[in-house]
Amino acid sequence: MKKGLVMEGGAMRGLYTAGVTDVLMKYGISFDGAVGVSAGVAFGCNYKSLQPGRVLRYNLRYGSRPQFKSWRSWLTTGDLYGADFCYRKLPEVLDPFDTAAFARNP
Repeated sequence: MKKGLVMEGGAMRGLYTAGVTDVLMKYGISFDGAVGVSAGVAFGCNYKSLQPGRVLRYNLRYGSRPQFKSWRSWLTTGDLYGADFCYRKLPEVLDPFDTAAFARNP
């Protein structure tokens, strides 16, 4: 029998999912496949790359910065979250995402 993991979305409610996936990683629990929506996908990437604690770490460290999330960003770009900061600077420079581990994990 195959096992699957479904990770819900819902903006910052995805932090709950991040906590659950951290515990799954701690105990070495894996799945044959995984799907997610919105924050479930964004935070679920850390499960596939085996980086426990990363979601909580970067949300606590950078979540209050206006580059991360702000009304100014929403008014000027139409996006509450700063795409360049969240999808380039944070994972490439500030808190590196392990793309090699992600690619190795089926």
